[in-house]
Amino acid sequence: MVSRFDSDYKTIAFICSLPSALLSLLGPFVYSLMKVVHPRLVVISGSFLCAIPLMCVPLVKTLPLLGFLFALTGFGMSIMFLTITITLNEYFTKSFIFFNTLSTLGVTIGAFCLPVIVERSLTAYIYNGAFLILGGMCLHTVPCALTIRPPRDVCVFRRTSLLPCYSVFHLRYFFIYAWVLFLIPAAESLGVERARAVYLASIAGFGGVLGKLGLLIATYAKFYLILVYIICCSVCDVTIFISSVNATYLYQALMALTQGLTVFTFDSIGGVMTKLTVANEENFPIAFSFTSFANGIGILIGDSLSGHIYDVTRSYRAVFNTIGLALLSVIVILVAVFIILRRRTKRNPEISDSSQRS
Repeated sequence: MVSRFDSDYKTIAFICSLPSALLSLLGPFVYSLMKVVHPRLVVISGSFLCAIPLMCVPLVKTLPLLGFLFALTGFGMSIMFLTITITLNEYFTKSFIFFNTLSTLGVTIGAFCLPVIVERSLTAYIYNGAFLILGGMCLHTVPCALTIRPPRDVCVFRRTSLLPCYSVFHLRYFFIYAWVLFLIPAAESLGVERARAVYLASIAGFGGVLGKLGLLIATYAKFYLILVYIICCSVCDVTIFISSVNATYLYQALMALTQGLTVFTFDSIGGVMTKLTVANEENFPIAFSFTSFANGIGILIGDSLSGHIYDVTRSYRAVFNTIGLALLSVIVILVAVFIILRRRTKRNPEISDSSQRS
């Protein structure tokens, strides 16, 4: 898109971040919308708002209009994703962490399959056809939305206080989306052919599937998930800093596999940390909406800042060093939250140890 619209990385990165950023930033709005509109209607509307703008992208000739269409897609994604997550918590209040992790497995499988689909679509149907196919894929969410209904015994949400400490996890999305944006270009800068570099994203997605399955097992076995996240973040941070040591494709594939395995293991951490840190279950919907808002800030900053760093330095190494430092901050915060939760458990015997593990 940089060459198609004759723009720079910072601008294109900002526009490409709009769908994911608005998905998260609109959390408080979606929370309010759910109180007056049936969840099924909300998700169906989101499905069409997500798909139709993508189908219209080939018609766009200017960056502002492209940004508008991507923003509409983000709005549709937001009212789909957040509504489904909050409804999922209503159905599985005591086992939300497990089922939320299971639900995000589809995202990881998409990360594994989509790069190949897009690459083949661009080859066979060029730019225009590829976006039509992406929009058509989004329409598959419509029949899924028809099955959604809230539990009969759930009361209307009440506005109560919440613990705000989880909001700092927007750093997680700063790291993830900057990594996704520059994974393939960084490999190309090391001499990897574009056709092969694209498959690094699929390799990372495959690692993510393995990591997510491992996380499901850890959740079912009631391991301390925060410790799992700390380990994954630490391993991933090391690979980020050493990813450019060797330019061979085998080494880059190994780095992508390891990074995908760890990154997609903790991509569901927002819902998990919200569940663990809210003091009252009734706080979860509004707490999760503000967690999503903080995540959206991280996405905007991550893509825009990483794109700006590359525009200024023309160095992918500088970009990845910044990503590594952001991830290091996430590790420090995770350790602090783990200590706080353990102390809270000791002070309040009513908070079962299993709730900290599940």
